[in-house]
Amino acid sequence: MKYDKASKNLPPPPQSATGSDSSNYCIALIRPNYKGSDLAPCLSLGYLSGYLKANKHKALIIDAKLDELSNSDILAILKREHISVAGITCLSAVASETAILSQYLKVAGIKVIIGGVHPTFMPYQMLVSSGADYVVCGEGEIALLKLAENNFDSKLPDGTLIKGVYSLNELEDENAPVIRADIVENLDDIPYPDWEQLHPAHSAWTPPWFIAKQVPVVGIMSSRGCPYSCKFCSSPNFYNRRTRMRSPENVLGEMRLLKEKYGIREIKFLDENMTSDTRYVNDLCNAIIKSNLNLPLFTQARADRLDDKLVKTMKRAGFYNIGIGIESASPVMLKNMNKREDIDTIKNAIKVISDNGILVAGFFVLGMPGETKQTIKETMDFIMSEPLDLINVSILAVLPGSDYWSELEGQYVRALDSSYWSQATYVPDGLTAKYLVDAERQATRKFYLRPRIIFKMLKYIKLRHVRHIFARLRSMRLFGS
Repeated sequence: MKYDKASKNLPPPPQSATGSDSSNYCIALIRPNYKGSDLAPCLSLGYLSGYLKANKHKALIIDAKLDELSNSDILAILKREHISVAGITCLSAVASETAILSQYLKVAGIKVIIGGVHPTFMPYQMLVSSGADYVVCGEGEIALLKLAENNFDSKLPDGTLIKGVYSLNELEDENAPVIRADIVENLDDIPYPDWEQLHPAHSAWTPPWFIAKQVPVVGIMSSRGCPYSCKFCSSPNFYNRRTRMRSPENVLGEMRLLKEKYGIREIKFLDENMTSDTRYVNDLCNAIIKSNLNLPLFTQARADRLDDKLVKTMKRAGFYNIGIGIESASPVMLKNMNKREDIDTIKNAIKVISDNGILVAGFFVLGMPGETKQTIKETMDFIMSEPLDLINVSILAVLPGSDYWSELEGQYVRALDSSYWSQATYVPDGLTAKYLVDAERQATRKFYLRPRIIFKMLKYIKLRHVRHIFARLRSMRLFGS
């Protein structure tokens, strides 16, 4: 839905995927507005809407980030559509924005349900700060459907409560135990995201690093979960260190839909860890090859799950960019964060990807426990010496649900808003926040301000992304002091 701020006119919302009219929505599914240059379709809301629709309940997706909507704009849409229930998706980085939106809607008499990673790990705090009626802990498809079937009341006719749904009546404090919502075990049983409302070909969507062989680009997921236990990441604890895969046929069906119905010309796989099961990746790639979809693809992978044979198969399937979570070049730091990889394995994966003519992207995180000036130097030297084509260097954000959240309790600042990623909220002994910020800036500048990197990137940058690129470069501290 696009909102005309100049005229304050609200155009009719898009028709549902079933082609019926736009009336009688039971709930609005909302992504709050927040600061940030990167923008991609909100798959979590798409999946929830698709699941509700398959079970005869209609949801309206409101993407306040995409449409640059204020909280008053959101409320105006709810009133126009006579919607009295709002479901808000919440990551920890936008917890403050979510709480403010919830408070605003509650004053207007809207029932509010908040779901996502943040309320899963901080349900009591989210309820208190937002004034919401309910939070959903865990994956939301089954719990939200049960709420919709029960007039958005968590208490069922038999007196029991919907599993995974909590109000302040059930949680006495932040230490109160919670049980996660039931999950859909077979991911093929979850319909495709409600792409009709996600607008996959919208010109505002930006690919990672703003590079693409073809546009429009959109992201999909072939799996959920990660079996590893990196201490800085909340994903393993959210999915209980399990990985569930969609069948290759199911993934291909969505890829074909996106290409043929919506004109998508490139796809990014957004899996937490696509290569955790190499046999599955091999089967999926072979299915893509046989389909002749001929779409450029990119994804992220673990270094220790890549070998020359698999990378060659991935290239034949269309993968031209593979990102690796390297985090640090220091063996000490890799051990501290429980990465369960060594630096030689990482170097070998970079070489294998590069030798096969695929772009290599490296993700690095500075400032984890045990970090020193020497370990940062090791990482910066590694960045400049290895055949990397893209990098993303960030400072540790201690996330709810990660092992570091509990291990470092009392040693970091809980700044849960969209500024969270731009500051050093935890500082290791012997370092300063300024030193970490300067190191992040220096690594980014030294890497990208090289002719080889600049000329390579120019081949992939599209005009539609230029405005976003400059915003992203500022957020990466490539410019400015």
